[in-house]
Amino acid sequence: LAYDPRPLDDLTPGGLYILRGPRRVGKSTALKKLIVRRLEAGTRPRSIVHISVEGRTAQDVVDIVRRANTTWLRGDPGQRLWVIDEITGVKGPWPESVKRLRDSDAHFSADTVILTGSSAAKFEEARKQLAGRRSAERSDRTLFQMGFRDVCRAFGIDLPASPSVAPATLGDSDLIREAVDDIRPWLPDMIDAWDRYLLVGGYPQAVESELST
Repeated sequence: LAYDPRPLDDLTPGGLYILRGPRRVGKSTALKKLIVRRLEAGTRPRSIVHISVEGRTAQDVVDIVRRANTTWLRGDPGQRLWVIDEITGVKGPWPESVKRLRDSDAHFSADTVILTGSSAAKFEEARKQLAGRRSAERSDRTLFQMGFRDVCRAFGIDLPASPSVAPATLGDSDLIREAVDDIRPWLPDMIDAWDRYLLVGGYPQAVESELST
């Protein structure tokens, strides 16, 4: 599937990031591709740890981080990357555990950390507890399902470059008429593409299945 969302580009070293989104939208795949790009750019493999912690306990997270610090990770604090996947599936007060690690562990507090999950409510609670310990702009990232244009691109459907119309200009009838006239020749193709998009949806696995069958 030719689909490569990059919700975690432009990370600030030492930042603590939250990547959230529904299940099956490709968060784990996006994380693995991020790691691949870093390795291809020359990052040392032992400066990166990728962990899936769903179903574990908050204490397990603490133990894993401490053990990785002493057995796996190499490099100076701040140059290392932690990818902790599905942390909202952890049993117990994991925000407190992450906060404690950021406060007490000299390495972990300076490293770049990415937490992912699908529960917006649990991340809302975590945001409050981790305030002041994230040290990065745009530290909240979201990955949703594939958009209409992404699905069309995957299906090989060519669409026109849509004119950009800002909400503030919707009252300008001349501007709207010009924008509509620009894409009117593609209307039959766009209707067919929209019907197919509504049928398949925007989950990458569903799109890939549609392509293969």
